Amino acid sequence: FRAHILLNPEKVDDIVKATCAIHNWLRQTSPNSYMPPSSVDREDENGQIILGSWRNENACLGLQDIVCGIGSNNFTTLAANCRRKFTDYFMGEGAVGWQWNMIH
Repeated sequence: FRAHILLNPEKVDDIVKATCAIHNWLRQTSPNSYMPPSSVDREDENGQIILGSWRNENACLGLQDIVCGIGSNNFTTLAANCRRKFTDYFMGEGAVGWQWNMIH
């Protein structure tokens, strides 16, 4: 997303879930035209990161430095709870085996 989503957190959750579902469907049905293998960062057999072509596309440059220009930088209790739920999920039942190799 290229701008703040000025909606309540429940609505934002629905939008993000729908976007993820569409993204996953496009990856399965049109992998070469929607997201060619060379477009994403990947890791070779030696653990070296190979940067994807997305980093050179102007459409994504806005995602690299997100600056909050609306209100203060204090997040709400609702946002904190949402972040905590994602953290709990990805540190619990949603964890994948390789995630620990990426941070250690």
